[in-house]
Amino acid sequence: MPRTEDLPGVEGAGVAPKRIKKLDNRVAQWRATVAARQELTEREVEERDEVLAMMHAEGITQYHYYDEDDEKKLLIIEGTEKVKLKALPKEGEGDGGSDEAPDAD
Repeated sequence: MPRTEDLPGVEGAGVAPKRIKKLDNRVAQWRATVAARQELTEREVEERDEVLAMMHAEGITQYHYYDEDDEKKLLIIEGTEKVKLKALPKEGEGDGGSDEAPDAD
């Protein structure tokens, strides 16, 4: 929504709070960024739920996946019905026999 311009010289006690255009613009930019992030979060949740539904349809709880960095990851459905992507240990690396993969950052 476009901002309306205040009349020049009409400010002060009893009229209107002082407006700082540069600050107003920066706040508007920040709020637009927040709105964009919130929209992305909603889309991320929808896409995660689609992945979860597809894994349920295939009857699997783990799926090996290669990320853009060609690092092998493991997609896991945990008991809380959350999907997590974990990095698999590289060959030759181990953590003492645990079957659980470390969290990907």
